[in-house]
Amino acid sequence: MRGINSFFKLFLPTVLTALSISTLSLTPASAHSEHPEPAKMVMLEPEAAYTFDHANQSYTVWNTNLVNFFGLFRIEIRNEADEVELVWWERRGWCYTAEAYAEERCMPQDRYLNYFSQRLANASSTTSVFGRTGTGTRSSILDNYPCLEKRVSSNLAASVDMVPSDC
Repeated sequence: MRGINSFFKLFLPTVLTALSISTLSLTPASAHSEHPEPAKMVMLEPEAAYTFDHANQSYTVWNTNLVNFFGLFRIEIRNEADEVELVWWERRGWCYTAEAYAEERCMPQDRYLNYFSQRLANASSTTSVFGRTGTGTRSSILDNYPCLEKRVSSNLAASVDMVPSDC
């Protein structure tokens, strides 16, 4: 008990002193004092970054400029009919702009083409547990198990016994 009292006798005055000094010296954050106005949020429009050909079809990469809670940008690949073929979230959204592509800021242009062609090829051939947005070949682990899929997707799955005839 003595050790605790001596700890608080030393610790409490130190914390109170630091707290009082910090409250007296509060100043607003000002990284750029030459700009007296606060920064304004600007909503960017979706941007068609570049167009490429894959499997005898033309595709366009879109940077939607939508940013999720984790700071990731939504990138889409659309076909000639403007249907979304593939969607993913990217942390380096600034690499998916027409300007970045033209100036090769993030990678050479031929590497961009290879990157998107591989993404499209992989998207049409992989099995996805959660599915994906867009058209094209879709598959799920549950495709070969219709009874299990019905049970998993049913609102009554926990309360109703399903027999094979229900499938």
